Amino acid sequence: MSSTSRKYRRTACTGLALALPLAALAACGGGGGTDASAEGGSGKGTISVWAHQGQKSEDAALQAAVKSFNSSQSDIKVELKLIPGNDYTKTITATNASELPDVLEFDGPTMANFVYNKKLAPIDDYVSSKTMANVTDANKSQGEIGGKHYGLGMYDSGLGSTATRSCWTRPA
Repeated sequence: MSSTSRKYRRTACTGLALALPLAALAACGGGGGTDASAEGGSGKGTISVWAHQGQKSEDAALQAAVKSFNSSQSDIKVELKLIPGNDYTKTITATNASELPDVLEFDGPTMANFVYNKKLAPIDDYVSSKTMANVTDANKSQGEIGGKHYGLGMYDSGLGSTATRSCWTRPA
């Protein structure tokens, strides 16, 4: 794939990443060099997306989101590739950065490795300030390395607990 072709598709990568209901997505490094970078383009074309194949209901929801996105306009089309969950991280790790998709889903703990190996590009120039202002500080931090954001999770990592009121009161 030529770098012109990659450049052509980069503009909408992050917009799509925010539109799809995935745990975390990011623009991938590519273009054949050793520097992970994403370039702006015309806002038209096809965007390749990789995600892990999970439970049938998760897969169906992701496929429905892609179908909805594709039918919502005609400038950008998404090609989704589901990779079996047990092979997903190994597949990304074994794939040359220039052959990775435009957008991929990844687990937070793998991000540092992907950034170090130039498989992810910073997304700061592609996510609007309005979107970033709407993201919790914890979520921003999860996707940040060295002051740059490489991923933007759709969910916070956290722990919640609940209890009934009777648990809060002590007998007299």
